[in-house]
Parts: sequence; C-alpha cells; structure tokens
Amino acid sequence: MRKGSNRCSALLACTALVLSAGAASAQINPFPGRDLAISDSDLAVIGEVAGGLIGGNVVPTGTKLQWYNGETHHRGAIQVLGSSEQDGRPCHRLRYTLPVKSATGSRAYDLTWCKMPDGDWKIAPK
Repeated sequence: MRKGSNRCSALLACTALVLSAGAASAQINPFPGRDLAISDSDLAVIGEVAGGLIGGNVVPTGTKLQWYNGETHHRGAIQVLGSSEQDGRPCHRLRYTLPVKSATGSRAYDLTWCKMPDGDWKIAPK
C-alpha cells in the first residue's frame, strides 16, 4: 500500500468516527462493569472476532470462537446463541465471555446484533 493511500484511509476513518461519535457512543464499549479487565486493544480483538461471526446472514447456533490479545494476554470467547429477524433484518445473539480483574473468573454478556439498512451491524435495543 502507498503512504498517501494510508493517510487517506486514516483521514476517512477519523472523519467517520467524529461524525458518528454521538450516535455510536454506545457501540464503543457495550460491556458495563468496573470489574472487567478489558482494554481498548481487547475491544478491537473482540470486534474482529465478532465481525467474523456476524459478517454473513446465516451463522450456525452454537458456533464458538476463542479470542486472545497478545498485547494484554487477555482471552475470552464469543458464542452464537441464535439468529433471528427484526423488522426484516438479520440479527444474531452473541454471548461474550470476558475476563474480570480478579486473578480468575469471567463474566458473560449477551448482546443481539442486527444488520442495519446501511449494511452496518449495530446492537439491537433490548
């Protein structure tokens, strides 16, 4: 990739982030709790793994992928609990198993992601 192309991509990504920051702030870290041991780089790894699971419209229930962040040495899992439709859009319910700050243990969070008309995946309201 050329250097100018990287700058252009970075500028477009930053512009999109700034324009959508207000509306998408809940999408940044959807996992509440002060006892979680996850960093921004963990969220990036989790997002990549989850994106691989929900990238298509059909995901087999029970599919489970492990994630590991070599930078923080944190690990967890993401499992597909089911697929459905909301307002004609494909949705997937995922269970995230995340590390907590204690030496051992984890916490599970269930989130439903739906494909929006613009093609992006967003967390569905409860």
